[in-house]
Amino acid sequence: MSVRAWHRHVVANRLQSLLLVAVLLGISTLVGSLLSGATGLWLALGASLVVLLIEPVAVSRLTLALYRARPLTRQEAPEVWRMIETLAERAGLPAVPVPHYVPSPMVNAFALGSRHDSAIALTDGLLRNLTARELAGVLAHEMAHIVHDDLRVMGLADYVSRMTSLFALTGQISS
Repeated sequence: MSVRAWHRHVVANRLQSLLLVAVLLGISTLVGSLLSGATGLWLALGASLVVLLIEPVAVSRLTLALYRARPLTRQEAPEVWRMIETLAERAGLPAVPVPHYVPSPMVNAFALGSRHDSAIALTDGLLRNLTARELAGVLAHEMAHIVHDDLRVMGLADYVSRMTSLFALTGQISS
C-alpha cells in the first residue's frame, strides 16, 4: 500500500469514527429527551461525553481485571517479549504492548488500549497449545488491531451496545 493510499485510509477511518461518535451522541440525546425531556437530553449528553473521555483508559484496566490477567515478565516469557518487540518495531508503534497472562484453558488472545499504551492478553490455553510460529501469527494479528486503531472503534461499538441496553432498561422501568 502506498503512503498516499495509507493516509487516505487513515483519514477515512478517522472520519468514520467521528461519524460514529456523532451518531452515538445524537441517539443518546434523543433517547434522553424522549425519556425525561430537556433534563434527560442534557444528562444523556453529559454522561455520554464523560464516558467517551474515560472509556479508553478505564475499559482496558477493567477488562484485564475481569479476566484476572497479570503482566508477563521478560523472565517468564522471553520468547513472547522478543516476538512482541520485533512486531512492534516493524509496525512502527511508539510503545511496545505489554503481554498479559490470562489463566484460562481457552485458546484466545485480545488486544487492549491505544497505540501509545497497549496490552496483548494471552490465555494459558493459547500459550500451551500453539507453536512459536502460530503464536507469532496471533501476536501479529493483535498488533494489527493496535496499529490500525481498531481498538478505539471496537470500544465505541461496545459503548453503543451498552448505552442501547441501558436505554432499553430505562424505558422498560419507566413505562
